[in-house]
Amino acid sequence: MTKETEAKYKFEYFPRVCFRYVDDIFAVFDIKAISVPSADLENNHNQKKYTINRIPGGKLEISRLLCVLLIIGTILLAILIGLLAYFLIPANCTEDKLIANNEIEDRLPRNVEPTHYRLQLVPDFYNSSISGAVTISLNALEETDTIVFHVNDIMINSNSLSVRPTTGDSTPIEIESQEYENDYKYKVVLKDNLKKDTPYQLETKFVSKFNDHLMGMYKVQYNDSFGNDKYIANTQFAPTDARRVFPCFDEPSFKSKFTISIARSYNMTSLSNMPQQSSDISTEKEATYWDHYPETPKMPTYSVAFIISNFKQRPIVKSSISIWTRDDTSVQAQTEYAANIAPRILRYFENYFNISFALPKLSLVALPELGYTAMENWGLITFREDQLLYDPNNSIKSDKRNIAAILAHEIAHQWFGNLVTPKWWNDVWLNEGFATYFQYKGANHRIFHTFSISSTVIGACLIRMMNHFLGEETFKGGIIKYLKNHENGNVEHKNLLDSLTQEAHDNGILPENETVNDIMASWIEKPGFPVVTVVANYEKNQLFLSQKRFYFTSKNEESFWWVPLSFTTNKEADFSNAKPKFWLKGEQKITEDVQLDKWYLLNINQTGYFIVNYDEKNWRALSENIMTFPPNVRAQLIGDSMDLAKANLLGYEIPLQMIAKMAIYDSDIAPVPTTVALNKLKFLDEMLSGTSAFGNFEVFHETIFKDTYQKVNFDPKLDDFIKRTILEWSCRSPISKCAQTFMGHFRNLYFRHQNVEPALRPRVYCAAVMDGERNWAFMYQRYLFSTSFAERECTCRCLGMHQRQMVTVFKTSKECGKLLKQALVFGRKSRMSERYLDKLIDDSGIPSQEANGVFASVARNPIGTPIAFDFLRNNWNDLLNRYGDGFNILAEMVRSLAYNMNTEFQLNELKRFRDNIRANASTASFALDTTIETVRGNVEWMRKNYDHVDKWLTSYKNHFSSP
Repeated sequence: MTKETEAKYKFEYFPRVCFRYVDDIFAVFDIKAISVPSADLENNHNQKKYTINRIPGGKLEISRLLCVLLIIGTILLAILIGLLAYFLIPANCTEDKLIANNEIEDRLPRNVEPTHYRLQLVPDFYNSSISGAVTISLNALEETDTIVFHVNDIMINSNSLSVRPTTGDSTPIEIESQEYENDYKYKVVLKDNLKKDTPYQLETKFVSKFNDHLMGMYKVQYNDSFGNDKYIANTQFAPTDARRVFPCFDEPSFKSKFTISIARSYNMTSLSNMPQQSSDISTEKEATYWDHYPETPKMPTYSVAFIISNFKQRPIVKSSISIWTRDDTSVQAQTEYAANIAPRILRYFENYFNISFALPKLSLVALPELGYTAMENWGLITFREDQLLYDPNNSIKSDKRNIAAILAHEIAHQWFGNLVTPKWWNDVWLNEGFATYFQYKGANHRIFHTFSISSTVIGACLIRMMNHFLGEETFKGGIIKYLKNHENGNVEHKNLLDSLTQEAHDNGILPENETVNDIMASWIEKPGFPVVTVVANYEKNQLFLSQKRFYFTSKNEESFWWVPLSFTTNKEADFSNAKPKFWLKGEQKITEDVQLDKWYLLNINQTGYFIVNYDEKNWRALSENIMTFPPNVRAQLIGDSMDLAKANLLGYEIPLQMIAKMAIYDSDIAPVPTTVALNKLKFLDEMLSGTSAFGNFEVFHETIFKDTYQKVNFDPKLDDFIKRTILEWSCRSPISKCAQTFMGHFRNLYFRHQNVEPALRPRVYCAAVMDGERNWAFMYQRYLFSTSFAERECTCRCLGMHQRQMVTVFKTSKECGKLLKQALVFGRKSRMSERYLDKLIDDSGIPSQEANGVFASVARNPIGTPIAFDFLRNNWNDLLNRYGDGFNILAEMVRSLAYNMNTEFQLNELKRFRDNIRANASTASFALDTTIETVRGNVEWMRKNYDHVDKWLTSYKNHFSSP
């Protein structure tokens, strides 16, 4: 699964940097494998697939490991895409306990377990209801008179419910009582006890309903190529929504087999996890067919899936994979790329894991609306259309890498998550972390990612760290052993660590008295991550190393990890060997003898999950020699130093000097460090916007990237993703030719219908909507009626960017005269923002999955932030009714507010808003909790760093302006 809304977290819980540069494995792309820039996850967004558990009182509790669990849910998309998607959404990792006591109490009793479901469903599109019958085969694990299972908004036909033994006398057991227990459980009490280790059957009829918020089973209306209304019904059961459709034991440890029959209209088709076995005419309902599907392997309820649609299939020759899309020639033509690479990715994983794909077929379905970027249902993977389909006329090449990343992630889940399943959600990182990690291998990129980590990527980073201190051979052997030992079963993280330990001992990688669990326990069970501080004694050739938990804000906590430390100096300059030279084995401090010269570097390629802070002399030496390092090391140094400066552990002059030097002297525009630098500068852009320092920041940016813009504008060979990134920044600064050039492209589109080059579209479209209301209306119509998913996404993001910011500091009295005119323009454009946001609660046709993008496009604009916040407060109930609280749509809207908020007034307003909505929207109020922490950190940053940064930027401008 993956996720990709534009929200950002800037607060102290962010675990940090996982840097990746992967060698090619085998040719999957039909484009050249290249370094793909990534985003810093602090500025990344993604949708969480696994919700946080509610506990009494309306509060939410989440452990660090549960965060790791969340990690993937989304990240998926993120990591492989090469840039990890641009804005993954982090979660608040503050608790040390893996599972809260309330969470344990809330789970189903383990007195019985399901072994098989025979499920019959009759979805009614017209009435939005689902009638069904289920027979659940049970095994009694102990003598008991009680059976408790999950239901959520399901009406159980109590007269039809029965429990009977399946051996011997099959007379139904008399029922003492049956009742709903809280909002999502059903309790059956029998007059006689079930006997231990005896099989039984529970049968019942029920009625459920289509969900309005992309959960459980939901229907979506779309138009076919002739403009006719069509409907599709899809299921989204992860993590806990199978219980919305049929009675079940809806926890991952209750793996079971399923035999499914689905009723559908004669002119539609159905899909499920297994290939269709047979179809026959219904004797009870006119013009209806029953589609029957054979028994599945053991699987968790969240992996069950079925779809009813008018979709068309594209089989892939010599493959068990097929692709399903709406019956539209233009849409079907966009399946070519996925059809080419999906079979190769599947074969790669089969060979790597030495385990064949477990099901007879794999269907890939592109859906008009899906709450997540993709969902890894076993044998029936669902995607948002823009995440599976590639349009050569409107997409850029980096979209191919994104599609490959998502495919690799979801296909990896067929082993990690479906074949082998965590017992409980606190170990979901075993699914998501591995799926994210193996995206790299399955999609074959040389990829890098440097980011201030959110919970979305923690698992993948920890797995990558294990790979490097164990070595690829030992790591791979341990993974294969883990999968084969637990095939079709449930696992805890200890099972993985035990398999890796056994392989490490067999290969002599670890001494017998050390285990992988010894090393990883601190990383898995503790919140946060360390900053390793290094001070060199150059005369004695010694390093003094210490560790503490890293925070962006002023906090102090004693936590210690087993930290693997790779090391090199200017003499060796060996950036390929990331094996640990020494360890911090849970200690606070160590001293190591080394040979020092000009500079030294630890955590090569950032294979370890931590930040390194050097002594001042070494930082200056690294900064002076920044252009002598390979691109990934440059990115590492810029990322670490900017985060340390943000945390007030290092002066901003070090990272800003490195960025300036790299931008000026990097003639080739290396994508990795350039993208990291720009993403890190975004935080300064957001904090300084609207202040007297912003003008100097723009001068700094224009000065160092002016030549870069010229190179980008005239270099047709430059990667389109980095071109997009640089152009976006270039047109935010006062480079007049940039805006003029883009408006020329727009006029050609508007008057001559000449399409804009895909790599240029974001800046052309944004420049156009900032130029006037007529252009905005034109682009909005393109958004509504475009059949290209890449075009819709690009246009959606730009429609909220029709204002940048008013001039706040004027150099002359003449310039002050511009203020009134700009204020009038701002008032008009503010109304445009308000009208755009209003479309989120009317019948404009904006899909639910695009609502976050619409809101964020306004909220992320410095001028748009208060407009978006007012809209959220004034229309909260309407938004809640339309989008619901269970999914992350409203939560993501809330999170997107944090980008530009940095005052005490804004912080207090957020707190007041949270208190007002807490009672009726616990998920969104939890998002507000984390957003408040982000803004609190922003306020602290302004108090501690603003004057220092302003002084440095002024000095830089004066130096640049001097003759």
